[in-house]
Amino acid sequence: AAESYNPRVNPDDFSPIITNKYVTLGAGTKMVYEGKTEDGLERVVITISGKTKRIMGVETLVYRDKVTLDGELVEDTWDYLAQHKNGDVWYFGEDVNNYENGRIVDHDGSWLAGKNGAKPGIWVKANPQVGEVYRQEYLKGEAEDMVKVLSLRAEVTVPYGKFTNCLKTYDFTPLDPDSRENKY
Repeated sequence: AAESYNPRVNPDDFSPIITNKYVTLGAGTKMVYEGKTEDGLERVVITISGKTKRIMGVETLVYRDKVTLDGELVEDTWDYLAQHKNGDVWYFGEDVNNYENGRIVDHDGSWLAGKNGAKPGIWVKANPQVGEVYRQEYLKGEAEDMVKVLSLRAEVTVPYGKFTNCLKTYDFTPLDPDSRENKY
């Protein structure tokens, strides 16, 4: 049950240096993803400046995620990540700005571990096991993303190239039955 979810956080066990084999994030990293959706052309630009933010005593890496739809900004988010000494990348929160017509309309989805009952989760495990399910985040009724590991050997072909031995997950949330997708 969600109420029994209580991860232990010892700040000395974490680092803002992300070297997990499934996600490595160094200062200067920029990733761009584009795809056609039913709403139009979505473009996601992720940048890692090297900035950090302390949350629950843990120095986290700031991961900026900007989403546009047909060229119009719809979301600008700062996510906070830290790597545990075992290699798992933990998620300590996000500050979300949602836009419509160039103006901020709300901050839905925002949460920070240690505030208002929010708890960190694991973004990507260092040694995931097929079939395991884990929390990525937790703030009751606001941020309850979950992951199920489907494969450690998925093949993915994108315009950039073909990749093998990829981690494939099924991401879902009990808060929105329509928000379910596979990620690689």
